[in-house]
Amino acid sequence: MQHLNYDQQENWDFITGTHQSPIALNHQKAIADDNLSTIALDYDPTVTYVRDTGASIEFGLTGHATLNHRKFTVQQAHLHTPSEHVIDGVQATAELHFVHLAADGQMAVVAVPVMLGNTNAAFHTIFDNIGTQRALPIALSDLLPEERTYLHYLGSLTTPPLTENVEWYVLDHAIQIGQAELDKFHQYYRGNNRKLQPDNDRPIEYFN
Repeated sequence: MQHLNYDQQENWDFITGTHQSPIALNHQKAIADDNLSTIALDYDPTVTYVRDTGASIEFGLTGHATLNHRKFTVQQAHLHTPSEHVIDGVQATAELHFVHLAADGQMAVVAVPVMLGNTNAAFHTIFDNIGTQRALPIALSDLLPEERTYLHYLGSLTTPPLTENVEWYVLDHAIQIGQAELDKFHQYYRGNNRKLQPDNDRPIEYFN
């Protein structure tokens, strides 16, 4: 498996645009928006596959999400270490991305900061089964914080082709990953985070 070269990001295939991700986020600069909706995630408690994509370890999920009053279908999730977004000057140990698609083709990513801490049974199961195509039961509560406040903006995918018009919902409460799970992921990827991009005066909204 040839891995994406994160040391030469300037050579990545790039669709021209000025609304790229990730960016540095700051609560003090964000605009509170009461029109945004609570994030409702109705995922099935099963991983459908685990694979090395060349950019991360990805695992398949099924189910739906309601984001900004619209229904999306979850496609997959994957991890970046360290985190891609920086929140209030803090870069987390890792960042988990849940990738969604709406019926009209709109893409949305729910990003969850991940901090080094207690053992995480879901990550343990996922990283111990890389390459599997069979269903694996997991506790989704291990992968999502109870608090669902978030920062929202329009950006892009963070791997080529870096397509824009992606809705980002970056949660500001973290989950934990144990050192053993992180070490297992680092056997495949270490430093698979895209560099911060200019925000170019994009509006950043906050839902509390």
